[in-house]
Amino acid sequence: MVYSKNYKYPTDEELTVQEIDLSLPVLRATALFVGKACDDESKEFMLCRSETLDPRKCLAEGRAVTACGLRFMQKLKAACMKEVEAQASCLEYAGGAMIANRCRETEAPMEKCIFEATGIKKPHLGYFSMPRIHHTEREKPVNPLSTRVYQTPPGFESAPDEIKNMKVNI
Repeated sequence: MVYSKNYKYPTDEELTVQEIDLSLPVLRATALFVGKACDDESKEFMLCRSETLDPRKCLAEGRAVTACGLRFMQKLKAACMKEVEAQASCLEYAGGAMIANRCRETEAPMEKCIFEATGIKKPHLGYFSMPRIHHTEREKPVNPLSTRVYQTPPGFESAPDEIKNMKVNI
């Protein structure tokens, strides 16, 4: 993508947000729960990205996703730190792929603790890939092609009614 001199870059204040500084095994162990806890924020962000096609317009939604993940992980740290660390440690030593089926003994207590602390159950297989409807408060962006004004050809007024009433799919 080519940027002209009129391109407005986001400021450092817009881009600065507290990050979730956790290791990969901890993120891997809690990913499904974070995904379910922050589902609405994540869908709002992805909807913004797909509708606007401009990542600069979705910085606020991205900050909301990060803040939700951070709040959820802080809640887990306060309530289930021991169980999450046990699962993360097991995943770390299970191999480079961090295959979860080798860590079922530590996974069950972690899931139970997370459910008791947050009320969130582990989502079923395929939960994140199934189609779900998301209701948003954001306005739908205007399609530039739908606001286009088409010229009527000369002599259109004298054309037969069946031609005047034709629907054209553009």
